[in-house]
Amino acid sequence: MPSLPNERPRNPRGQGERLREELIAAARRVLERAGVEEAVTLRATAREAGVTAPAIYAHFEGREQIVEAVIATAFDEFATAVAGDARAIEDPLARLRAGCRAYLRYGRDHPESYRILFSRPRPSALPSVAAAAADVFTTLVEAIAGCVRTGRSASDDPRGDATALWVALHGLTSLPPSHPRFPWPDEQQTLDSLVDRLARILPPQSDRSRRSSKSGGV
Repeated sequence: MPSLPNERPRNPRGQGERLREELIAAARRVLERAGVEEAVTLRATAREAGVTAPAIYAHFEGREQIVEAVIATAFDEFATAVAGDARAIEDPLARLRAGCRAYLRYGRDHPESYRILFSRPRPSALPSVAAAAADVFTTLVEAIAGCVRTGRSASDDPRGDATALWVALHGLTSLPPSHPRFPWPDEQQTLDSLVDRLARILPPQSDRSRRSSKSGGV
C-alpha cells in the first residue's frame, strides 16, 4: 500500500527497534557528557542520533519517556554487571566480594548513569528497573545466605544484612567522587572491611581454632 501524503514511511522490519535503541544510546551519551538529566532533550537526542526530531515521536511520546528508557537500560546494565559474573562463582564469599567489586566498578566507570539511577525520585517505579534492582539485591542476599550455610557468616538475617551492605556500597560509590579532598582510605581495604562487618563474615576456621586454643590456655 502506498504511503498517504505527509505520512512518515514505515521502517523496514527490524529497523524501527534498531532506531529506538540508537535513540536511547544517543540520549545516554548526552546525559553522560552533560552530567545533568535536563540536557536530555528531544532536539539534543535527535542531533546526537543523526535524525530529525519528529522521528523520535515514532518511538517516544516525549522527553520523559526517553529519560525513563535511559534509566531502564542503564539499570539493566548495572544489574548484569553486579549479578552476571558473580553468579558464575561457586564459593559464596568469593561471589559476594565479586558482586560488590562489580558494583563499585560500575559506579566508577559510569558515574553519570549511576547518579541518575540512584538520585532520581523513585526510579524503581519503572517495572524493568524494579526487576533489575531485585536482581542486584537477590545476588547480595543469596551470597550472604550461602556464607551462612557454609559456616563463613554469623548472619541471622541475610536480607537485613544485604540491605545494610547495599547502603554501604552506595556510600562508598558516591561519597569519594563527591569529596575528593577527604583522606579516604584504600578503597579495596574499605570494601573488604564493609563486607566482613555487614555480612558478619567469620574468620577462617584455622584462625578460629588458634584463637580458641589461645583462649583456653589462659
